Amino acid sequence: IVPFSETIVSVDPSGRGTDETVAVVLSQANGYIFVRDMRAFRDGYSDETLTDIVRLGKRYKASKLLIESNFGDGMITELFKRHIVQMGGGMDTEEVRASARKEERIIETLEPVMNQHKLIIDPKVWEYDYRSNPNEPPEKRLEYQLGYQWSRMCRDKGAVKHDDRIDCLAQGVQWFVDSLAQSAFK
Repeated sequence: IVPFSETIVSVDPSGRGTDETVAVVLSQANGYIFVRDMRAFRDGYSDETLTDIVRLGKRYKASKLLIESNFGDGMITELFKRHIVQMGGGMDTEEVRASARKEERIIETLEPVMNQHKLIIDPKVWEYDYRSNPNEPPEKRLEYQLGYQWSRMCRDKGAVKHDDRIDCLAQGVQWFVDSLAQSAFK
């Protein structure tokens, strides 16, 4: 057993529409990626949401907040920086920009990692995923769940109506792709 080499929080922000702001905590050790926690919020980028995400990063001692910058042109990152300073979060922020078509990007990131059995997901992620959105009707509830998004993702445009959770996970996994080249034995 060794400590994690690095822990990050991957964030996919949303506006106030039907999309979710998602935060996924990922760590890396010995060439494996560990998905340790996930949270999804429906209130866009409210103070409460930003505070909860920074608190999540502090709980797992994350060193970096990885934020998709496609929405808001850097505004979200500045809001996060303020919350990190106020809460003593001790995390760096970094923006990533998604450029390829979403479905292709998600599949091309996750498929090789999964084929090599390098992605380990804490059971509490699935438990949270199943319990989330309890007030939605069952058919709507499913659309927001990571398991549903994962099982229906394909290369067709618009394959999944709501893909925020799987997209945020893929963004975090992409961050660790270079570290997967190392040998678990070494």
